[in-house]
Amino acid sequence: MGGCSSDDVLLILKKRKNEVGEFRCEVSGIREDTDPKTLKYADIHYIISGDVDEASAKRAIELSLSKYCSVSILAKRGGTDLRYSLTLNGKMLIKEEKA
Repeated sequence: MGGCSSDDVLLILKKRKNEVGEFRCEVSGIREDTDPKTLKYADIHYIISGDVDEASAKRAIELSLSKYCSVSILAKRGGTDLRYSLTLNGKMLIKEEKA
């Protein structure tokens, strides 16, 4: 999920003329205790630095998680509570928002 969404976010930011210096995506989650051990909860934290517009970063993440990243879309359809957060240039801008 992190790899799929990261590709989307970086591509969208590039198309919007943002210059990403560094990019990191950290995913944590909790799986169900019983089989099939699907994801119960997932949190994706995007850490971006560079000449990146805050609104563009947030929009890129939202588009990825709702329209382009098939992994996150399938996880949500399966009942996963999916949330994301964003740190841009060292500043936490979005603590946690439901995707």
